Amino acid sequence: DGLGIVPASIKFLLLTCNILSDITLRSQATHTRIGSGLDNSFREEGIRMPYANNHSVRIHYQVEGEGPPLVLQHGFTSSLQNWYAYGYVAALRQNYQLILIDARGHGQSDKLYDPQAYALQHRVEDVLAVLDALRIDNAHYLGYSMGGRIGFGIVKYHPERFLSLIIGGMHPYDSSSESAEARIALLQQGMAAYVADTEAQSGPMMPARKAWLLANDSAALIASLRAPRGLAGIE
Repeated sequence: DGLGIVPASIKFLLLTCNILSDITLRSQATHTRIGSGLDNSFREEGIRMPYANNHSVRIHYQVEGEGPPLVLQHGFTSSLQNWYAYGYVAALRQNYQLILIDARGHGQSDKLYDPQAYALQHRVEDVLAVLDALRIDNAHYLGYSMGGRIGFGIVKYHPERFLSLIIGGMHPYDSSSESAEARIALLQQGMAAYVADTEAQSGPMMPARKAWLLANDSAALIASLRAPRGLAGIE
């Protein structure tokens, strides 16, 4: 999760760039941006609109670049900062308006402690709340791991708002609860224990990545893992 292994993330980045180049050629003229002039003026004047509101849940986001809108949604335990760290923003901002979103329970978005608050439909609606805040009607979507699951949720709940989806590190099928329970057991010991286990399995991580992981709210992550999956019938 979270693009934690750099070689894998680089391969995914290269694949993403190739796919998006093809999508751009085929659909560049078809996307709709309602009020794009307003959005541009905010960036030019240095005025930030960093939060969208979804039924009183604040969702943090950032916007980079110009072009067809492309949502980037990170994986579990990560934040929108990962897209910068692993080169996605630098590689894509010249051709796309990147909309980087901190998922609820992650990054600078609100932390919630009721598993029901992390139901897949709510996560999808968070993405729509950001698009609505930016007055963007339709966008492309790139999601990795947990972000990929949200992408499958888009297919189920609101496909009309998206022009294309790229999903990495995720599938739409039911997963064993054993993996989630193992994570929960680690998180109940605190983020330091979770990080130590990750390094024991995958080797030392970059200092910035380690700091981001340690900054997570373990109780919010546990609630997220206990949320309803919400993908029945999507296959």
